[in-house]
Amino acid sequence: MVTIAPHLPETGRLDQGHLTAWLAGLVKHRSREEIHRITLALQLVEEVHGDEPIWGGMQHQLALVQSAAILDQLKLDTPTLLAALLSDLPESETERAGEFGAQVNGMLRDLSRIRTLAVAGSGDSDERQSENLRRMLLGLADDVRVVMVVLAKRLQLIRVLKYLDEDEQKRIADITQRIHAPLANRLGIWQLKWELEDLSLRYLRPDEYRDIARALEEKRAEREAFIAQVIERLQQRCREHGIEAQISGRPKHIYSIWRKMQRKHVDFSQIFDVRAVRVLVESVSQCYEVLGMVHGAWQPVPGEFDDYIAHPKPNGYRSLHTAVIGEDGKPLEVQIRTWEMHEHAERGVAAHWRYKEDGKGDAELERRIEWMRAWLEQPSDVQEPDSDAEFEARRIYVLTPQGRVVELPKGATAVDFAYAIHSSVGHRCRGAKADGRMISLTQPLESGQTVEILTAKEEAPSLDWLSPSSGYVATSRARNRIRQWFKKQNFEQHVQLGKSSLEKEVKRLGVPRPDLSRLLARYNFTAVEDLYAAIGRGEVSPVQVASAQAPPEERPVEESIAEKAALRE
Repeated sequence: MVTIAPHLPETGRLDQGHLTAWLAGLVKHRSREEIHRITLALQLVEEVHGDEPIWGGMQHQLALVQSAAILDQLKLDTPTLLAALLSDLPESETERAGEFGAQVNGMLRDLSRIRTLAVAGSGDSDERQSENLRRMLLGLADDVRVVMVVLAKRLQLIRVLKYLDEDEQKRIADITQRIHAPLANRLGIWQLKWELEDLSLRYLRPDEYRDIARALEEKRAEREAFIAQVIERLQQRCREHGIEAQISGRPKHIYSIWRKMQRKHVDFSQIFDVRAVRVLVESVSQCYEVLGMVHGAWQPVPGEFDDYIAHPKPNGYRSLHTAVIGEDGKPLEVQIRTWEMHEHAERGVAAHWRYKEDGKGDAELERRIEWMRAWLEQPSDVQEPDSDAEFEARRIYVLTPQGRVVELPKGATAVDFAYAIHSSVGHRCRGAKADGRMISLTQPLESGQTVEILTAKEEAPSLDWLSPSSGYVATSRARNRIRQWFKKQNFEQHVQLGKSSLEKEVKRLGVPRPDLSRLLARYNFTAVEDLYAAIGRGEVSPVQVASAQAPPEERPVEESIAEKAALRE
């Protein structure tokens, strides 16, 4: 994440030593003229704000410099840093900013409008304030640098939230989670996104935040030792293949862990990216070569591979994600990307910023801004999709009869809509109306339609909905909910079928009956019955399980074939 500038205090007040040290750091990547303009801006800030406090006894001047330091770490241009430093100038002093040029003055006018809006709406509800901010940012979306200043100032504020009273903490954290973190996500600025999300969660759900933080800390030494072994093993493989790679443990973000626990209804021990490494290489071909090494060294977890290189996310994110089972039977997530992909992943739209005199950025920048604008145009109750796999460059927005907006990928049906509302609504779906007219459950929905789901009393989804050729569902959320329902209904039947299949393979292969309790972690299950059921459903090969504990030289040829087939599934 973007760190607090080492030469600046966390709170309190600035002195000349702090400023001199910070400016010395800027000299490394900014011209003498740029440093001169920043120094002039600091002098103006000192004259206007002096030692005035802003919150929690913090000096206003320090808060502004901290915001500018965040933008400097993201490598934003000097006009953006100047706008951050001068962003709180009172109206009576705005003329003095004229010497900094048209670009800076244009951004200051926009930032002043946002500040005026915040003051005028201070008595409004959080929802109203969020909606007003969303509309204001929509009007400023053409110059993304203004949005970047807003995000930097918000990150600076939420970092010092502990000095404010509890009501203010929750109010600020709530708006941050509603508006600022999704904005950072849409712009692909992961460094800001993760910290905004983590700190928001810390104040909105303090108990859950502490529980996850404590669980991470309790296993930290064990996790770091395991990661060190993984890194050494992968480095050795890369050296053998002539690949120069930087491999490191990946930072753990509490919000992403919490959200996965909520979305997948699992506990902390079942989250794959608690233990994770990141591999950075020079080329795309090396990314896939390293992926092959990872899958050759450890057993992949079925269904946990995502190729965001071939299919980037709408915000431009590119990487390979895979999860494997380590020697201790616990999952490990591996991310593989090139250095260029990593730069874009960390800095997002900031990595593309090439401001020109005609006010236009590059094509990738424009695409990201357009995607951000599309999100800002929606009412504030539109949520970010639960699954990254469901992100589509083109989305539709349909309404419930109560006026709630639901965001879906283009091509989604009434069945997808029903499951987006609630699993129970999807399971009981029997028909649908769009704008008061009956429609087929396979008919793709269109933006702006008001959709009503007709439900039965009892849950009874159809197996036909899972057929790709039937056209009933287009989202992974709906498919997963339907599969989960049928798994639950037929669990006992699958357990018995799995037992029978395993017994047959044990006898056929002439191997000792395996101790299934010792294999649960390997297949990511917590109970023997779950493993039997997975065999019964065809998700785990009985040959693979039957021979899992046999010495390698005694394993039948069929095992390797079954393992490869299981991995393909």
